[in-house]
Amino acid sequence: MAVLEISSIVTIPTLVALFVVVVLYLIYRTNSRTALRHPPGPSELPFIGSIFTLLFTKLQQHELLFKWSGEYGGIFSFTLAGGRVVVLSDKELIQETLQDPFVNDRIPFPACISIYGRENTGIAFASGAVWKEQQRFFLTVFRKVNTSVIRFEDIIQTQGQRLLNELDRLEGQLFDPSNIVTVTISNVILKIVTGKTYEYADPGLLRMATCSDRLADIIGPAGLLGMIPGLASLPLPAKRQLTDLMREMIDFIRDHVEEHKANFNPDEPATDFMSCYLKEIANSSGIPDTTFDETNMLQTCWDAMFPGYETTISAFRWALHLLASHPQVQSRIRQEIFDAVGRDRLPAYTDRHNMPYMESTVVECLRMRPVIPYVAPHIVSRDRKIAGYDVAVGTRVTVNLWFLARSPTLWEDPDEFRPERFLDENGCYDRSREPLSFSYGRRTCPGDQLARMELFLILSYILQRFTLTLPDGAPRNLEGSMGATYKPYQYELRATKNHGARSSASNSVPE
Repeated sequence: MAVLEISSIVTIPTLVALFVVVVLYLIYRTNSRTALRHPPGPSELPFIGSIFTLLFTKLQQHELLFKWSGEYGGIFSFTLAGGRVVVLSDKELIQETLQDPFVNDRIPFPACISIYGRENTGIAFASGAVWKEQQRFFLTVFRKVNTSVIRFEDIIQTQGQRLLNELDRLEGQLFDPSNIVTVTISNVILKIVTGKTYEYADPGLLRMATCSDRLADIIGPAGLLGMIPGLASLPLPAKRQLTDLMREMIDFIRDHVEEHKANFNPDEPATDFMSCYLKEIANSSGIPDTTFDETNMLQTCWDAMFPGYETTISAFRWALHLLASHPQVQSRIRQEIFDAVGRDRLPAYTDRHNMPYMESTVVECLRMRPVIPYVAPHIVSRDRKIAGYDVAVGTRVTVNLWFLARSPTLWEDPDEFRPERFLDENGCYDRSREPLSFSYGRRTCPGDQLARMELFLILSYILQRFTLTLPDGAPRNLEGSMGATYKPYQYELRATKNHGARSSASNSVPE
């Protein structure tokens, strides 16, 4: 009787379907484990890989990668709907791999295709000749922070002084630092790119900040799932929202470009990034296959603005909270500033050589709260071997920056805020001890020098004149959420003027 019941349920179509599933699973296992020697990794379901793990884990994605790095070592891999992702968390292996020119391409950004009608534009999402030429030009401006015709330090000091004036106005009051940090950092990058400075309440500036926040919030939830092959081609609502927000930002940039074009004189010195780029377009006229055109100009300006100030704003917000949570660190920095600079002028970037503890504190803030827990994926353009494993064309390769910054196997007491860990036995700042906060290799953040200068100078300005404190009962170990960056949850603090500090308005600021 039992045999009859089973035979009535197990029909011929059921057996055929079961047979097909078994065969496909065996093919999957053969291709993924036998034909190629992949890096180790978590167990997966056939075809969909680790998608369900990412969707239903209670951990944030960077926490899950941290866990896997601890379990599988300096290189591991997993798949997402047939696309393999390789994760690196060994410093030497990262430095070797990311210098490989065939581990260097990027996934095209769908919004760029919708806006420009072509996919290979700018720097952040470009590959091949376009990326090489645009990156090389970008670095001629953003890496020469002390010698460029655009005086980066003057711009930072001007915006830093405005921030100090706001802190004077708010002295003793609890306030959320998000707004003044956003306006300060946004104005630095906007002045560099467009040559224009905005008032704190300017609707155009606030609208760009809103677009940036919303863009980051849309990008954030996808995270690693954005590496799924073919996902960008699906007509998802988030894709339309992202495109609309980016188009609005591009239109804002285009208005500035048109204004620059109307007043452009190639014989006059460039005073901002846009005029530098227009000069490059003029100089490249008639050169075959040049990539310098208005489309790449628009996208490169966006690449400088959105990733640039989104990461720096998040880093500043974390740094202010960490400093407010550690008054003894503030006191030591303040004494170092008084010894090296005094009270009557703002610190200069050259003063960092006499302020090793301040420089170490900036790096410790970046280590404690990495704003980019893992880098945007590099696409492998030729079959490679990494640490002896097979890495095929099209594989996504990313770097686990969170593990490099927070692993107990790499750091003593990684959860403790200890800037002195970056000082050598002579009390000098030792850059070789840094984690790879700005990634490494050909795709390292091109704005890292500007970000370091902003963090060092503006934090120094604040601590020279104010003491930061958190309200009673506020958490000292603040958590955060992942968007395009890892940013802190909302918090408030106080800025109280130090005894004997001069009025912020009395400091001379270059025009």
